[in-house]
Amino acid sequence: MDGIRSMKNQGILLLLALLLIISVGCESDEEASSATSTDPTATRTAGEAHPEAPSATPSSPSPRRMPGRALETRSKGRISPKRLSGFLREVAARPHPASSEGSRDQARFLAGQLESWGYQVERQHFEVLLPFPRRIRVEMLAPFAYSCGLRERPVDEDADTFSKNVLPPYNAFSPETDITAPLVYAYYGRREDYEAMKQQGVALHGALALVRYGRNFRGSKVKIAEEFGLAGVLLYSDPADDGFARGDVYPKGPYRPETGVQRGSILYLFEYPGDPGTPGRPSLPGAEQLPYGKMKSLPTIPCTCLSAEDAKPLLENLKGPVAPRAWRGALPFTYHLGGRGEVKARVVIRNDEALRPIENIIATWVGLEHPDEEILLGNHRDAWVFGANDAGSGTAVLLEVARVFATTAREVRAPARTVRFCFWDAEEFGMIGSTEYGESRAAELKSKAVAYINLDAAVSGRQLRVAGSPSLQTIMKDVLAGCRNEKRELMLSEVTDKDGGMTWGRLGSGSDFTVFLDHLGIPSVDLASSGSHGVDHSLYDTYAFMKRFGDPGFQRHTVMARLALTTLLRLAYSDGTPLAFGRLGRFIIEDVRTLEAKHPNLDLGEIRELGRDIETVGERIAVLRSELEAKGALSPARWGILKNLAVAARKALLLDKGLPGRPWYRHVLFAPSRDKGYGAAPLPALDDALSKGDRRAVEAGAALTAERLRAHRAVLREMQAALERWNGDAPSR
Repeated sequence: MDGIRSMKNQGILLLLALLLIISVGCESDEEASSATSTDPTATRTAGEAHPEAPSATPSSPSPRRMPGRALETRSKGRISPKRLSGFLREVAARPHPASSEGSRDQARFLAGQLESWGYQVERQHFEVLLPFPRRIRVEMLAPFAYSCGLRERPVDEDADTFSKNVLPPYNAFSPETDITAPLVYAYYGRREDYEAMKQQGVALHGALALVRYGRNFRGSKVKIAEEFGLAGVLLYSDPADDGFARGDVYPKGPYRPETGVQRGSILYLFEYPGDPGTPGRPSLPGAEQLPYGKMKSLPTIPCTCLSAEDAKPLLENLKGPVAPRAWRGALPFTYHLGGRGEVKARVVIRNDEALRPIENIIATWVGLEHPDEEILLGNHRDAWVFGANDAGSGTAVLLEVARVFATTAREVRAPARTVRFCFWDAEEFGMIGSTEYGESRAAELKSKAVAYINLDAAVSGRQLRVAGSPSLQTIMKDVLAGCRNEKRELMLSEVTDKDGGMTWGRLGSGSDFTVFLDHLGIPSVDLASSGSHGVDHSLYDTYAFMKRFGDPGFQRHTVMARLALTTLLRLAYSDGTPLAFGRLGRFIIEDVRTLEAKHPNLDLGEIRELGRDIETVGERIAVLRSELEAKGALSPARWGILKNLAVAARKALLLDKGLPGRPWYRHVLFAPSRDKGYGAAPLPALDDALSKGDRRAVEAGAALTAERLRAHRAVLREMQAALERWNGDAPSR
């Protein structure tokens, strides 16, 4: 017995020792994991090996399912404000406009970080037309001589503003010029503004328009001025909009100093985004370019930008009719419209125009169960100067989401679908990097991409803005409801309307979702925020500004990272298609109401009925799918059938030849308004025709729209029939 007892005691001791060894080993693994890349801006040292990019291989984590909400909670808990701050400090450390040395440095940093976390990283190159200024001069010749400074003053409290590598203020893609013309004040330069000036007897033809930033896209301002016969446009930031009239200016407050200037592109994005010389095809090195005269996205009249300080003498000396009360800004004099020739100005613009290299950074994690289905997240990495807000905040958020997602995929569970993190170049010039990417993978993306998530200026204020495809509205509503239940509600109150529902914005253009939604038909959502400040596209959009005014504790960055990560997890780890088809029907009905209210004699009865049918069929599909899921009757083969039908339903909404007059825009429901530039046009084929007052074009636009909606409805009915057939075959659990 003593021997047996001794053997038992030895066995127990051996077992305890074994358990202790296993425990120590696990703790060492955890410590090694937590010690990896503790510095958020650390990159691999020279010669250091990086992990192989994970894919659906035996070394990948098991596809065993962790409960969805538990996975989200664990992943969101890893988001670090300290890392977000460190990432922003790095990506906004130097000016980095597209094709600059600063941009190349940033690309190396991004690629190194993503590779160190285990992603397959592609550095994708294109060669595109990028104009930079050689010489810009704006001067008043009468009633006295005055030359605009065209320079933003640095501030002692922000060392970054003393950088020597800053682009001078300019509007990209302005044609070269040397013109002298009388000056007029045209408020925001909208169509209705020029009509009001004509009624006041202000001479517009051949004049230079001094126009305030705001209310519509700067490129649309130029196009409208061109149509009214003006010779050119001078854009300026009035203090009433984002300067001292709103509050203290930087560095005492968040608003635009009087020398602050908003740079920006005036490319005609409503014609097509991307490289002007290769619409519809990728601008790979050596690609054939259109002749200048056939580049429809290039403006034909010149434009440049001014600070309030530079605009003040020009505006102060105008005579003619007193501007309407609503048109008057915050400068200390009476605003007049001009038109009498009392102020003459000269504008000289000389450009350095060339094909230049740009570089997208694409980081891929291959899905384990559905590797041919893709979820894409994107943000542009370029900026006019430092770009801490636009779009450094989005880049920092995207990097942190990529870091946490890699940890989740490596340590907990691999995603079902393939995920791509995309850092676009040259967005500021006209969504060029993302457009060239989309055009280079057009056929593949139409079939494989499930959804695209866009960030851009992720942290630009406390008002969260969510806009996107109706088919993603249900999943986003659920994501936001979960975020609202947390304690971090800093930015979430703005997404609820007076009835407690979720406000949902419309997408037109203005950011990198454009190619995915408007050209390829891929469901997209844009996550952004807005607020009161005045540093957009200026010298003062720096890390110091963000630390002092934009997001001092990086809590808003944390909220946006959690929101983007949760959305990604829902899409990457879900079974089947996550799309809700019925919402599109309501969207169509709302657009019909919008157009009929604006044009009382318009009757869009057929399109309205198609919208109702699509809503009804889509809601029935959702019910049937839920019933089959509850019965466990949706096999992988059946999910595959549903996926193919979902892709076919999406493609049915695309126009083979594009919108009439705008062939690059192929979605029958999503395109930007010509006059707003960024804002969405309701039923764009119809909206374009109605804006021209062409009855035949209106009839053709209605027929074109109805044809695509009928095709979409037919695919949905096929999906409904399949679900009903399977439901009849499936026994209840």
